[in-house]
Amino acid sequence: MQRHLTLLLILLIGTLPIQAMTAKTTQTPQTFEGTTKGKYSKPGAPVDLSYKTTYSQPGEESEATLIFTTDHQNEVMHLQFHTNKGLTLLDPLPPQKILLDGSRSYPVTIRYIASKEGKAFIRVRVTMERSGMRSFAVPLYIGEASLEKPHPTTPPHNGIKVLPAQEQIIPLKRSH
Repeated sequence: MQRHLTLLLILLIGTLPIQAMTAKTTQTPQTFEGTTKGKYSKPGAPVDLSYKTTYSQPGEESEATLIFTTDHQNEVMHLQFHTNKGLTLLDPLPPQKILLDGSRSYPVTIRYIASKEGKAFIRVRVTMERSGMRSFAVPLYIGEASLEKPHPTTPPHNGIKVLPAQEQIIPLKRSH
């Protein structure tokens, strides 16, 4: 009897970590956040972007909140939005122009729907009339496939392979 009880306990304890691991892998994050604040930026429009997106399924309406931050005022910020194939922006469409009135932060909400799984992007080009242009890409995660880690396209290298080469050096004659 004790032998059966010990065997049963070993089997139960052995399955506990597996159940915990499967519970972790099926959980999906609900929101994703990012920012360009404090990061090195190339010359261009003096604007930073912070974003918050929600995880969604194909065919499900979702939204992304973009917050543009700048110290400039009395200027117009033009916004152009581009999306991947299979990603549609919904009405009301985001504004194309924002008057910089000194507020520092300018939130924009974008509603979208995706037709297929995967990682997609909303690309934003910001142009300020007197200060230049800057581009951003906001990642969107649609369906389970978007959360999978990509497989490497090339096998890992264990060192450098030296291949034989045939070279012929021909000196050039100088003309005087």
